[in-house]
Amino acid sequence: MKTFSFKNFILLSLTFILFTVLGTLTHEGGHIAAAKYYGYETTLHYSSMNYKKPWQA
Repeated sequence: MKTFSFKNFILLSLTFILFTVLGTLTHEGGHIAAAKYYGYETTLHYSSMNYKKPWQA
């Protein structure tokens, strides 16, 4: 019985990386949705988002 499959290891690793990126961007998108609801201007960066009030310079 084979206990380690290199092909499965690579597939699971790439899947994990993909879902980590998608999950992070979705999470930050939720912050942006809330900020926009309250009237802030936002920018999205990987793993963070910035905001400022539109009436501030």
